[in-house]
Formats: sequence, structure tokens, C-alpha cells
Amino acid sequence: MFFRLMSATLGDFCTVSLSKYSQRGIITALEHKGSVMTIEELLSQLFKQRSIPFRRELSEWLDISAAFLNFCQQNALKIAKKLATAKSDEDVYDIRSELEIALLLCENKKLSIEYEKYESSDGRAPDFFVTYNGTFTLNVEVARIRESAPMKRYNSWLARIRDAVKEFRSPFFVYLDWTANDNDPQLLQILEEAEVTVVASILDAISSTASDTLTCGKHIHIAPPGINHLIGITITRPEGRHSSEQTYFTAGIFPLFYTNKEYRKFGDIILDKLSQLFTGQANVLAPCVTSSTHEFIDLEDSLLSLSQQSDCFYSQKGYRDKAHFDSDFSWLSAIFLRSMWSSCGHNRNQVWCNPNAAYPFPHELVSYLRTVEKRT
Repeated sequence: MFFRLMSATLGDFCTVSLSKYSQRGIITALEHKGSVMTIEELLSQLFKQRSIPFRRELSEWLDISAAFLNFCQQNALKIAKKLATAKSDEDVYDIRSELEIALLLCENKKLSIEYEKYESSDGRAPDFFVTYNGTFTLNVEVARIRESAPMKRYNSWLARIRDAVKEFRSPFFVYLDWTANDNDPQLLQILEEAEVTVVASILDAISSTASDTLTCGKHIHIAPPGINHLIGITITRPEGRHSSEQTYFTAGIFPLFYTNKEYRKFGDIILDKLSQLFTGQANVLAPCVTSSTHEFIDLEDSLLSLSQQSDCFYSQKGYRDKAHFDSDFSWLSAIFLRSMWSSCGHNRNQVWCNPNAAYPFPHELVSYLRTVEKRT
């Protein structure tokens, strides 16, 4: 079993600080019904009356980047339509990934960006048409890798624990952590069956602990019966915390439920998205990874696997043979992977350049995409 420490290695999924300037409150260059449009007015135009989970995040993006703000204003109708027709929060987060890639591209003054330039009855066209330095053009197609089913199941379990604990009024902070490396394939089932026990253990400990005995900075440890070999729980009272409206809850290190087939997802995306890219032009595929278990090494493994497949494999994927796939693949100049995770020694951005591309990806753009996270 592998683990991640949420507070230390989770990429800043909620904020992206890219610009030295701020446009807080007023969009100085935009006119709306004869008057200046505020960011809040633009957000209202984009979201209508729908509650969108990344509204605050998008507001921050608009605030830090004048170029991105202008992009959203110019494409407000397209963005609003896509958000209005999204069938689930997962679909909404797919749109969020498109907008995050647009944000990163907008920060390069040498790039001009058009959103959904090509008309397509079935939506099978690149997301962005980009011009670099006024001469080099390329298409960018965004694809989001969603959280895996096992990780969604774990997150749902954790959310139910959190919701139950937060209902209890106290000045305490509850921290759940993993205490053992357990490779039990039934781990999720064990956790779900112990859910009531975990909640009861936490609430019993809180209710039996007086706030005057657990003073600020002190803590106690408890071990839920039956799964004390898996998780440990710490209850503390943070310095300066005076509110007792709800008990705060968080989880630190958490397990990663790898299938060892993560590379297949990248292969599926490549095979699917190649049909949306245009021949005779440079194309970039931009997978946005919001899964806890998919990493750049899986992309590399996927590319290796595709290079070793037979004609029979490709005929089952809609190609005549491997030569047909290789011909289409040559129009893919690069893959720009954007991950929600940052890990030791690795940036959230990774770029793979196709050595057999018909249109090689400019080195300056490779450098930019790899380092754009660090721009301030």
C-alpha cells in the first residue's frame, strides 16, 4: 500500500498564483451594458443561478490574470453554455480543467488563444487554437483523468466520517492518520464496516474530554477498536481556537489504491483524442490529472505499450493497422501533463515531445509549460 500526505504534497488545487498584478473588484477594460463589469458580475453571467464547486477558485484566477479575465469575457457565452449543460460535478470539473489550461496559456504574451474555434456537430474538435509568435499555430485538446473508483469510495467514506464529526459542537480538532502499511485487498470493505465504530470512538472521546483539561496545544490519542492496526486518531485543541460551533476534522496521510493498470487510462485518452486532432497541423494533448493514482510514469509506460502493439490491436481501436496509427500519431507534437499533485523532485507540469512529430514542438514553449507553475 502506498500513501500520500495531503497537507505536504497535494498540489495547490484551489489556487494558482501566476501574476504580479491584481485586478481585484473591477474589470477595467470590459464594458457591460454601458458600465464597467465586475468580476462578480462576470461570474454571475457564467454560472447563472447554478451552484458551481469551483466558483471561488475561478474568481481568484480572474483576479490574478488580466489576460485570462479577457479570455473569459470574450468566451462567456460558450463557457456559460457548457456549465449549464454539464450533467454532474464531474462534468463541471472537466470544464474547470479546460479553463485551468487556458489560464496557463494566457499568461504567455507570445500566445494568442481561441476557444473552440472549430464548429463540430458532435463536439469532436480541439478545445483551443493557439498561435505562437504570430506564426506557429497548434491545436490543444484537454482531457481530465478523474479519480479512480476505489479512491472515490475511500473519499466518500472519509467524507461521511467528517460530516458526522463536524455535527458535534466542540473546540477540538480531530486528525485521522494511518498507522500501518496494510496491503489487505479488502481494506475498503474493512473501513466501511468499521465506519460506525470510528465515529463512535471519536465522539465518545470528545464528549468525555473537558475543554479545560485538554488545553490549547495539548492532545490525546485514541485507537478505534478492530482497526487500531490501520488508523490512529489524534484530538487536539489548536492555539487561539475559541469557537465551539463545530468539531474540525482532517486526514493527513491516506492510502493509494493502485491497480497497476493506470497506464491504460493514458493510452485510452491518446487513442480517443487523436481523432479530434487535425492532420497537417501541430497538436498538443493536455491531460489534467485529478486522480491520486495516475502519474507521469504511467504516461511513459502507456507510450511504450502503444509502440509495442500489433496490427490486430489497432484494428480493434478503429485503425487499419499500426502504420495507420503511427501516421495519425505523427501529428501529435507534444503531451502536456498537468497534475494536481506535486511530489518530491517533480513539478506538477510535465511535457513529453514526440520525436517523430511532423511539427516539432518549439523548445521555448516546452520550457514555458514545464515552469509556468513557478511564475509569480
